[in-house]
Amino acid sequence: MYNLLDEIIDCPPQRKNTKYEALKHKNFKTAIFIGDTEEDTKTAKMLNIKSIGIISGLRKKEFLDADYYFEEIKDIDFNNLEIE
Repeated sequence: MYNLLDEIIDCPPQRKNTKYEALKHKNFKTAIFIGDTEEDTKTAKMLNIKSIGIISGLRKKEFLDADYYFEEIKDIDFNNLEIE
């Protein structure tokens, strides 16, 4: 999976909009946000990028507003996603 990614960005937890703040100045040609919380999918929408909700993580699917859903990260097939 790592060979498909140009960059992985990790953000400190428990600060409001920390993920958005870390990413808002980046210019992405293509991007997808992978996460398991409402903040993750909200951040993706704020950045106008697609998101993948991991439903075996912290929150259940009904709490996430993602473009795609997978049980675990290892289940993601990047070749079959429409990434802008």
